Amino acid sequence: MKTFSFVLGGLLLCALASMGASLAAVTAIGNAPHSERIPIYFPMGEPRLTPEAQSALDETARRAHDLRASRIVIVGYAVAQSEAERERTASARAYMVQQSLIERGISPHSLYVMASAARPEPSATAPAFIAERRADVIIERGRTGF
Repeated sequence: MKTFSFVLGGLLLCALASMGASLAAVTAIGNAPHSERIPIYFPMGEPRLTPEAQSALDETARRAHDLRASRIVIVGYAVAQSEAERERTASARAYMVQQSLIERGISPHSLYVMASAARPEPSATAPAFIAERRADVIIERGRTGF
């Protein structure tokens, strides 16, 4: 069993979950035809938002409003020597994205935040050394709004 930190509506909760089940659920949401996944990249080892990340968050908030998102899932990732450090950095990244989206008018009640201690898979657009320095914002389209 792995420990994951979840932030739901601004409250930090700790839960035990199996690595495969949690990541599979997030992957299913992110790959569903009614959702959009937007990566937000961070500097190595830091939860600080760069000007590029701020621009990506501006666009993410616009997309969420345009799509009338019913749910927005934020998954933080990090690479570090220890699992505890990975989880701390991933949590801080996810929290930074959550706070930034709230500042841009997104309701905290629509945000579901998860910090993953797992290493994310590299993609065609982001090699592993960059993919590990990100938080994914998964916008689920819906009829209910903010």
